Amino acid sequence: MVKSDSYERIVVVGGGIAGLTAAAYLGRAGLPVTLFENSPQLGGRAATQELGGFYFNFGAHALYKLGAARRAFLDLGIEIPGSPPPPKGLYAVLDGGLHLLPMGPMTLLRTDLLTISEKIEVAGLLGQLPKKGGDGWHGRTAREWIHETTKSETLRLLLAGLFRLSAYANDLDRQDAGAVLDQLRLAIRANVVYVHDGWKTLVRGLAATIEVAGGEIRLGAEVEALLADDGLSGVRLSGGEVIDATDIVLALPPGMASRLAAPLGGQVPEPEDLHPVRAA
Repeated sequence: MVKSDSYERIVVVGGGIAGLTAAAYLGRAGLPVTLFENSPQLGGRAATQELGGFYFNFGAHALYKLGAARRAFLDLGIEIPGSPPPPKGLYAVLDGGLHLLPMGPMTLLRTDLLTISEKIEVAGLLGQLPKKGGDGWHGRTAREWIHETTKSETLRLLLAGLFRLSAYANDLDRQDAGAVLDQLRLAIRANVVYVHDGWKTLVRGLAATIEVAGGEIRLGAEVEALLADDGLSGVRLSGGEVIDATDIVLALPPGMASRLAAPLGGQVPEPEDLHPVRAA
């Protein structure tokens, strides 16, 4: 965000969860804000589609109870109706066989995935995690943590699977061990909520918060350039319309943000420095 001393108009570019949350906080603070979203609907990767009476989330669908997003939504007064996943029925696949996934004391005792010594080892590891999280491991890779933590190949596979499950990504050689461990700690301490009717419930709540605060939301409006005239002065839309703004929030993927900010010398990671990962 480029900041000025006085606020005539703040522009938020991007109508995903991040952009909506930024606009909601700005509006609640009494600041004039306009959000521009290129597509005809809000949500970005948090969009929800309805097919045959069922709701399908385009991207994320689990909201961590102790996560930063849920804290922000509750702070903004947005209701989050939902329920945690069922405690039973989670399994691991190893060498073509189906094994009960150890996610707690009872399933750890019952599973045939691990030997007795491996069960004792993983109980100690997961028992300490809620207290320690990723302390001391930030800046090192998730694979390093796994290989320095246990010599059991089965436990290494299990820990990698738990990382994928909690972090929604699979790149152990690039993922920060401390960040992944912190995320796994959130999962162990309080689990997640599956939001009723999908994440569109959150999108609608954020949009309503913006509108109640007097903010403006414009759909199908593509910001093609940031404008500078002795400092940041506004944005230009693809149709040529110019919007004056004293401050701009780019709630966009890094590559898109980099292209917009480049003419102004914005410090955004270059696309060639970014590495896409598979998310599940």
